[in-house]
Order: sequence, then C-alpha cells, then structure tokens
Amino acid sequence: MMADDGQIRGLRLPNTLRVPPSHTAAMIGHFLKDVYADTLEETHPHHLANLIERLDDAERRAMRSSRR
Repeated sequence: MMADDGQIRGLRLPNTLRVPPSHTAAMIGHFLKDVYADTLEETHPHHLANLIERLDDAERRAMRSSRR
C-alpha cells in the first residue's frame, strides 16, 4: 500500500548535511593510515609504528567522545 505524500513529509530530511572539518580530517587520516599500514607493514621504521599507534589511540578517543 502506497502512503500519500502528506504522511511522509515530516520524515524527509533536508539535503543540507555538512560534515565538520574535524570529521573530514579524521576520515582522511583513517584512510591514509590504512593505506600506509598495508604498504609498509613489513618494513616500516620504528618511528612510523609509534605514529600509527598514536593515530589509533586518537581515533579511539574521538570515536568514544562522539558516542557521548
């Protein structure tokens, strides 16, 4: 059964969603981290391993704070 337009009008969302720059930066960081981790997994120097760990920790903290 088809609902008429008046019944679902309140359910429509405007197409004005904007992603904050911090979220965009986090997504790009996540993408790049995965690319570099896959590419350099076997041979990356110790300082890159520390950087990847710090990025992981920051991502976890951001995810926890966004859930609140």
